[in-house]
Amino acid sequence: YGTVAAWEDLAMPLLYGMGRRWEDTRRYVEVEHLLSWSVSSVLRRVPPPPARPGPRVRPVVLACVPHEMHSLPVEALAASLREAGLAHRVLGPCTPTDATVRTVGRIGPRAVVLWCHTSGEQDTETLVATARATVSAPERTALYTAGPGWRGTGDALRLADGHLGSLAESVRTLSG
Repeated sequence: YGTVAAWEDLAMPLLYGMGRRWEDTRRYVEVEHLLSWSVSSVLRRVPPPPARPGPRVRPVVLACVPHEMHSLPVEALAASLREAGLAHRVLGPCTPTDATVRTVGRIGPRAVVLWCHTSGEQDTETLVATARATVSAPERTALYTAGPGWRGTGDALRLADGHLGSLAESVRTLSG
């Protein structure tokens, strides 16, 4: 059924269920970690489609904000982009703001996605700095936020080209 369906219909409900179970009981964190590890392992094995000749496409950069350790949704997005044949670079959890900014300047991506699961003090600063980097890039670089941690950040979200609400929406948007 594909990566998006497997993530949205199977992995996410299982992970959320285990998370709720842990919140209710403060037990079974090892089951949640094992499930996360298993999902991550499967996502990293999603193959790309057969290579097709064509022009080089600028990649999409996927980064977590500096305090964010929850990167499994970013791994799901990376696997979905790989499955769709879209170039991407994953910077992973706890990416320092300056590393994201340097990456934008170095590789000139066509888009940057900033993932935030739980809000923190540096989120707005990261968004502002990344927005500046995308504006000064030699070619147009879109900036998107993703994840529930961006709720409540107010006017800062206007710096982004949009907020990606689901994996399916993310793949559609980044494919365009």
